[in-house]
Amino acid sequence: MLVFYFMFSKEGKSFISSPAEENYAGNSVKDTIKQEIEEFTEQNHLNPFPNSTLNENDVAFTGRKLNTEIKMDSVLKIIYKENPTTIQEYYKHQKKDYAEYLYNGNSGKFEIRNNRDTILINTNLSIPNYK
Repeated sequence: MLVFYFMFSKEGKSFISSPAEENYAGNSVKDTIKQEIEEFTEQNHLNPFPNSTLNENDVAFTGRKLNTEIKMDSVLKIIYKENPTTIQEYYKHQKKDYAEYLYNGNSGKFEIRNNRDTILINTNLSIPNYK
């Protein structure tokens, strides 16, 4: 043990840092985690953050009520109404953030028209929820 200490130290100071204390960029782990949490929070405002998507049966049931060429507000009303416990209960006061998350998670299934209206063009959605 003493040999190891002398081999890897300079003037009594260790020059091998602990991986738990520093990452490869030289930042402390606490600082890195704090920074990642802040970046995540800035990008995702939903609380609680969705940890699942609707199963196939729920998606099919909700999808039957959806039509193409409807606006995002109407899509949200249908999703909230058909999924009161896994979506509406958690996100009823976060419609704007939920709409953004739904839009970003379903690329190619919505289209922006007239620079302001988000229109559904494919009813086969991946619908995020919290279980």
